[in-house]
Amino acid sequence: MIIVTVASSKGGVGKSTLASALAVRASMDGKRVALIDADLQGSLKFWWHARGEPDNPQLREVDCTAEGLALVAAEGWDWVFIDTPPALVEDIQQAVSVADFVLMPARPSALDLMAIGTSVQICAECEKPYAFVLNQADAKWQLSASAAKELASYGPMLATVISFRLAYAAAATRGRSGPEVERGNACAAEIDALWVELNAHIRKAVRRT
Repeated sequence: MIIVTVASSKGGVGKSTLASALAVRASMDGKRVALIDADLQGSLKFWWHARGEPDNPQLREVDCTAEGLALVAAEGWDWVFIDTPPALVEDIQQAVSVADFVLMPARPSALDLMAIGTSVQICAECEKPYAFVLNQADAKWQLSASAAKELASYGPMLATVISFRLAYAAAATRGRSGPEVERGNACAAEIDALWVELNAHIRKAVRRT
């Protein structure tokens, strides 16, 4: 079982959106996917209910503890995606401590970049591998390029960039992922690339342990 915690101490960076999109993408590969919503706001939980409470991906209401994850592991899930709250450092730290890998979304925003240090420190303290993904970006924005450079100075940076697209926002309220509601294939290409790259980083991290 592979546990991915999607974390940032900054709110609004797209943690729930990416967690749900990756969960759907993993299930398309035949993986059994569990979701854990560690955020009291309950965005991922809302998304799952809006989706019709499917068996895969499935919300598991357990604590982000070794005991809670042991219960999930016993159920035979292949992947677990944990959505985390912003600002609540202890809750983020707990979710990171049980992860195999931490995905850190950040938008091309000065406030997002200022908050990165907290998440990096938590990963360092928990000795967990991580990588950043630039989210809600636009190649035309000069700030996107400078944000990517800034993120790379803090640690591993995924080459995949998730664009600012209305499809991602529209999908969230309908229990869908961006690729499922967009008429074209741009969202699907981005999430496919993110899924492939995430797998590669996890394999690399596992080889190092």
